[in-house]
Amino acid sequence: MLRIAICDDDRNARDALRIQLEKILIEDNEEIVYEFSSGTNAASWLANHPSEIDLLFLDYLMKPVSEARLRQLIERVRTKIASEKSHTFTLKNMDGTWRFRLMDILWFYSDRRKVILVTAKGEYPFYARLDEIEKQLCADFVRIHQRYLINPARADFLGSESVTICGRNLPCSRKYRETALRKIARSMMGGSLT
Repeated sequence: MLRIAICDDDRNARDALRIQLEKILIEDNEEIVYEFSSGTNAASWLANHPSEIDLLFLDYLMKPVSEARLRQLIERVRTKIASEKSHTFTLKNMDGTWRFRLMDILWFYSDRRKVILVTAKGEYPFYARLDEIEKQLCADFVRIHQRYLINPARADFLGSESVTICGRNLPCSRKYRETALRKIARSMMGGSLT
């Protein structure tokens, strides 16, 4: 999925670019999700919504935009996103659709029927089961507790009953301890999890 935003103080320029993009974008998989009339508004929104858009067109774009160059740009972005897909996690919640680089995710934790993805910039709740996420990310993440799935590359300290990530101590339960500690130690030493 490709999510695009347009920022231009000229409404006619925004409309013209949107019309050109709509001819190129793949329906149901790519969309223009936001339009901004000023860079200040765009910057403020982006600060509060990291990872929600993949491509931002700013009003210093050379006008008029040729369709051929626009197609080339969109194709490059598609290729980049496809190559990074195995290194990202996408979630959808009431606020929108978010794509996170795996390296930016600190941990996931479950809270009733929701899972919360935690990064250094914030927490992002969504409906899912932690078991499903663990299956999807088993090569890169480690289960340390019934409620916690962590990114071992972000672990700062490995104790006998807890793991510290960015100053937060997370419990490591007896059920998962042996496997988790081995994988986390291997990751901390620069090795592969498998």
